[in-house]
Amino acid sequence: MKPFLSMTARITIGTLAALSLLACQTTPSSTLGICQTKTLKQDSPEIREQCLQAAEQGDANAQNYVGAMYAEGRGVEQDEEEALVWFEKAAKRGHAEAQFYLGRMYERDSYYYDSGCFVIQDDEEALKWYRKAAMQGHAEAQVGLAGAYINGRGVEQDYKEALKWARKAAKKGNAEAQSVLGVMYLEGIFVKQDNAEAVKWYKKAAEQGQGLAQVELRGMEKVKRLKNAAEQGDAEAQYDLGRQYMDGFGIKRDGEEAVQWYKKSAEQGHMDALRALSKMYWEGKGVVRDEAEAVKWFRKATELAQDDRWSLLELKEMEEALQLKEVAEQGDAETQLVLGLMYFAGQFVAQDQAEAVKWVKKAAEQGNPEAQKYLQEMEKEKLLEEAAKRGDAEAQFNLGKKYFVGDDVKRDEAEAVKWIGKAAEQGHAEAREFLQGIEEVMRFTEAAKQGDPEAQFNLAERYAIGIGVQQNDKKAMRCYKKAAEKGHLEAQLLLGKIYAHGLPSETEEAVRWFRKAAEQGHPEAQIYLGHSYAIGQGVEKDEEEALKWFRKAAERGSPLDQSAQQYIQEILQKKE
Repeated sequence: MKPFLSMTARITIGTLAALSLLACQTTPSSTLGICQTKTLKQDSPEIREQCLQAAEQGDANAQNYVGAMYAEGRGVEQDEEEALVWFEKAAKRGHAEAQFYLGRMYERDSYYYDSGCFVIQDDEEALKWYRKAAMQGHAEAQVGLAGAYINGRGVEQDYKEALKWARKAAKKGNAEAQSVLGVMYLEGIFVKQDNAEAVKWYKKAAEQGQGLAQVELRGMEKVKRLKNAAEQGDAEAQYDLGRQYMDGFGIKRDGEEAVQWYKKSAEQGHMDALRALSKMYWEGKGVVRDEAEAVKWFRKATELAQDDRWSLLELKEMEEALQLKEVAEQGDAETQLVLGLMYFAGQFVAQDQAEAVKWVKKAAEQGNPEAQKYLQEMEKEKLLEEAAKRGDAEAQFNLGKKYFVGDDVKRDEAEAVKWIGKAAEQGHAEAREFLQGIEEVMRFTEAAKQGDPEAQFNLAERYAIGIGVQQNDKKAMRCYKKAAEKGHLEAQLLLGKIYAHGLPSETEEAVRWFRKAAEQGHPEAQIYLGHSYAIGQGVEKDEEEALKWFRKAAERGSPLDQSAQQYIQEILQKKE
């Protein structure tokens, strides 16, 4: 028989166990009470200093706090790279909030963070950290995870998973998650469309001040009013309701419903409805494309507009496009080519790649050489992928590059590496070099995180040129600054040149970096600094200082340019 434990004893044992677990998770001088990111804005410099010391000793709570300090620039200069380092330390110790922050930092095109020097945006990495935090019950991370599943970022799109995580966060009272549920019920995304349920969740979110929910609630109220008026035959309400259906504002987006309400309004002579209906037929939205029907409705609008010259000109262009299509349908190859190119460029017709290929192909099949050339270009994408799948190394390399830079395809580094890797396996030299560049970027990134200025400089060079990574001037500048701040001579000189010759130039900032490199003995920087003093650019004009720096450069065996030599001679002659 098991020994009986009183309720009091069980509570005491449970409490002790919880305290014991807490003690294992923190350092003896736990910072749980003082290092709170929620109070960061009000915290004193003394508290921040205490948290920084605790963070350096390995306290996860303090490390997360310091990460937030650097991310927000509270009591320190804002530094996302430094924030990443501290968040990562805390996240690896299992700190849920730090894991969530890491997810935000890694998320591509993040609304919250700018791209840092060695913060390489990676949706899969973001997903990994969101998941870790979400599994610990972190509501904001659960919303981040739901968003990843909704948008298919770092993972295959999965509305079922999105709904699961949004519900978990919403039950915790997270306003953003409640708003997400509102959208899902309003649009009928993986749930039965239910306005009442959508309103319920929007209201919960709106009460907390969530902007989207407040807007959608107003939109739903507006739709309700418009429907009542529209069903009574009010042409203006019918047009506005059509717009609501097209925009998906306060109602599920529905092109077919929009067309029906536009038509009811247009039949009563509503000018804007006539134009909107014409556009729907012209572009094939909510209805099968019918250019003749589009022209019919637009002509009615033009008749009402009377002397509107722009409307008359637009009508003429539509009628000419319609006539072209009629001629093309009769088999004229040249007209078919022209029509195809019009669809390709969206000129006088709605842009439509499928229609473009259809008409250019018809012209090409009749032997039109120009059409054959255009068709070859249009189908290059398809042919490239087919060739890559057949094992053509050059095609694999080119397809990989397209995925790497997002050229007419969704940017996908994993897909890029896959195809470039296949080409490299076949001995394709450029592919091997490209892969080597990617591997170097990864190595430099890891070393840059540890504060290695040479790695930071090398990383900057690759961002500047686009070797092994997508070209990014902003990231290059941040990496150059990181290296320069740690005393890297070439980075300091380069920053000086960039600021001196940029548009607009920042001469004082240029002088600051030239001076740092010059004082460390860089002869080229000494020459630049000498010129700055000689002409008074970014610094007060000073002949003695100019001479001093020119001489220092000469003493190091650096050949002075002609203007520096001439300046020295003139100053010396003046002294004589």
